[in-house]
Amino acid sequence: MTEKPHPIFERHGRDILSDLPVHPHQAVLGVHLEVPTLNGKTEVEIEPGTMSGKVLRPRQLRGKGIPGRGGQDPGDHYLRVLVVTPTKLSVEERKLWSRWRR
Repeated sequence: MTEKPHPIFERHGRDILSDLPVHPHQAVLGVHLEVPTLNGKTEVEIEPGTMSGKVLRPRQLRGKGIPGRGGQDPGDHYLRVLVVTPTKLSVEERKLWSRWRR
């Protein structure tokens, strides 16, 4: 039996990986976000200074992967942080980004 790809979750054995898009300010300053899991939504903390591409295993997502068979522990749910760069900026936002660059 072949498993169909899921639009949000990637399966790696009993572990699950999903992408977590964050805004630049959230990656720099840290943030608490609600993320989808196989069993509903769970709040996780993204630490300040998190880099794009970093893979996290928040404690809230341990054991939230695929259930094991025959008494095996379930896998974990990992998050891959993706910093989303804004593409449409207002004049004020452009000024703020320019000021931050300096």
